[in-house]
Amino acid sequence: MNELLNETPEQAPEASRKLNIVVVGAGPGGYAAAFLAADFGMQVTLIDPELTVKLPAGVTAGTGMDALAHAVECFTMVYHQPFTDAVALLAMEYVARYLRVAFSQANNLEARYHMSAAAML
Repeated sequence: MNELLNETPEQAPEASRKLNIVVVGAGPGGYAAAFLAADFGMQVTLIDPELTVKLPAGVTAGTGMDALAHAVECFTMVYHQPFTDAVALLAMEYVARYLRVAFSQANNLEARYHMSAAAML
C-alpha cells in the first residue's frame, strides 16, 4: 500500500504538486476514500482540520497568511486565467472570513476547515 500522507495546512501547497488526490476533511468517508485511493496506487494526502486545533495561535496566523500570499500570487500572476482567478478569489475570501476566527477560537472546526481549504486551493 502506498503511504497516505497526513499534511498540515502549511505543507499542503508543496505536497499537492506530487499528489493525485487531496482529501479535505476527514470523517469516515474522507478516511475511507483516502485509503482506498492509496490502495489503488495513487499518491494521496488527507487534510484534516481537526489536527490543526492544537496549533499555536502564531502558527495559525502564519499558515493563514501563507495561504493568502499564495492566493494573491495566483490572482496577480502574468499568466492568470479566469479559472485560476476564481480559485484564488475563493481562497482569499476564506482567509478574510475565517482566519481571525481560527486564530481567536482554536476549537472552531468550521473556521479550521475553511482555512485548510484555503491553504489547499
